[in-house]
Amino acid sequence: MTKTTCGALVVQAVLAGSLHAMSLDLGQCERLAAEHSPIVLAAWTRVEQASARLSVNYAAHGPQVDLVADWAMGAETQAVDDGSGRVSLAGTQEVLRYGRIEDARRSSARAARSAAAQYEVTLLEVISAVRKAYFTYLLTRDEIGRRQQLVEYFGAKSARLEERVQAGLATPVELSEAELEVLEQHLRISNLQRKLRSQRLALFSLMGVLGGEIELERAEILGPRFEEMDLLDPEETQLSELVEEAQRSRPTLLDLQSELAEQREEARGVRWQWAPDVGLGLSKMSGGTRLGLDWAGDGSRWKLTASGERALSLGKERLVPTSSLGGEGFTLEAGASLPLWRGGSRGWLSREQWARLDELRADRRRLANRIALEVVETFYRVKSLKQSIALLRKRADVTRKRLDMVEELFETARGNLNFDDVLRQRAAVNAAEEAFFEERLQYVLSTEELRRVLGRCAVRIGEAG
Repeated sequence: MTKTTCGALVVQAVLAGSLHAMSLDLGQCERLAAEHSPIVLAAWTRVEQASARLSVNYAAHGPQVDLVADWAMGAETQAVDDGSGRVSLAGTQEVLRYGRIEDARRSSARAARSAAAQYEVTLLEVISAVRKAYFTYLLTRDEIGRRQQLVEYFGAKSARLEERVQAGLATPVELSEAELEVLEQHLRISNLQRKLRSQRLALFSLMGVLGGEIELERAEILGPRFEEMDLLDPEETQLSELVEEAQRSRPTLLDLQSELAEQREEARGVRWQWAPDVGLGLSKMSGGTRLGLDWAGDGSRWKLTASGERALSLGKERLVPTSSLGGEGFTLEAGASLPLWRGGSRGWLSREQWARLDELRADRRRLANRIALEVVETFYRVKSLKQSIALLRKRADVTRKRLDMVEELFETARGNLNFDDVLRQRAAVNAAEEAFFEERLQYVLSTEELRRVLGRCAVRIGEAG
């Protein structure tokens, strides 16, 4: 199934959910991003290009068929128009090959593997960005709901102050301050609603569906509240397992390990330089058809090739060949050359290949250590933020209770408090709420960053491609 067909099926399945309102959950957002993100699609085309280049190299090992035409003119020709010619159909097929891999084929294979690894990296990055944008949208929507509760909270206080002003127990200035607090909460909600629309478009942009088949105006993003979100929350006893998982899953490290294995074989293959160059050919002529087997080696690689050639007749009235492909019977040809000294180049080449192997081993250790450090740092950041938001939630609740207490003391003229103390406590309530919302967002984004560092991706290369 092609990517275009698969993408169309995903869109049809999503649209089939409702004729009037389309609903998108996290899984659907991830799948749509894997199928429609321009960044992912560009990475996939690079995979296809590299695979095609590799196939070109492998095609040289498949059947090779040629139509050969020869024509000559001279004193000894007997054909019409004073010329002689021959048309034949020739074909070869490689039967066996071993030894050192050709540079072109090795570089093409490396490019194809690197392109596939880069596609996995790109897919992981895009899916992670989509997940972060999705949860950011949900948290903003959740914050709007909590802000509505603050409007009701401060609205009740404003109504109470209005009653106290009418009873002559409070001043109009106090009422105006309370009304301003309610208006400020409404302003925050309006700003969050505008921010929510921007985040919605940002999510669709990351998914690559802006201007596509999906009717975005009717799309509804589904998701749980913060308390019900299924967030990554491993225990500290699992930290070593998480490091191993990341080192097994990260595409860049897997690509480097494959290159290391390939370089190990390349370094060992240098020994083929001391082998002799050999050539062996066996052919048989039968009724205008030549069949042959050729064994050839250049000291680093050897191959066995089967070949055949058949003369074609085009009619004696226009073409009368004076000779055939040769006489009947078998023909055997053989040759060998043993390299004794090449100016020391073979020894230096061996050193170069083993030094390259050591370099790749060092790169693998460095990358593995960096991945382990990323996992550990992100893991502890998640743990710290989780504790922090629990503390900030309690602090926000306490500041509300303290505001209630301060207002009560102020109204009853107890505690030697003035109106500025009330205003400071109202500001403390808003500050505590802001700190909680910001820390909560950072916590959720950190859990998603941990997922990315671990190399976890809901859509794999086979499913997306």
